[in-house]
Amino acid sequence: MDQRSKKKAKCPPFTAITHDVLFHQGFLSLTTSGKVLYLIMASKVKAPLGKGRYDYEFSLSYTEISKWGISAPATISKGIKELKDKGLIEIVKAGGLKSCGGITTKYKLSERYKNI
Repeated sequence: MDQRSKKKAKCPPFTAITHDVLFHQGFLSLTTSGKVLYLIMASKVKAPLGKGRYDYEFSLSYTEISKWGISAPATISKGIKELKDKGLIEIVKAGGLKSCGGITTKYKLSERYKNI
């Protein structure tokens, strides 16, 4: 057995989506862009599964989203609105042109989807 096989293999990082989100009617009814946006946003959360996951704030710019293949600003806006309306995310602090300071918007995942 060589040295490489003796080392423990590291699992690559992954984005966890719980079954209660994945199979919820609100998530299932999202457009493909909305689902991709949720996956991008969930990947930004650097907290373990559980309550703390929904307290973690993160920023995400349209430029960053466009790297994932969703480049039309109207599509991004529609996807974000979908996620808000379905209770999957919350906007903590608005950014972009509305903020007049070039600040990216702060988001956090939400559990409101359970009550919608």
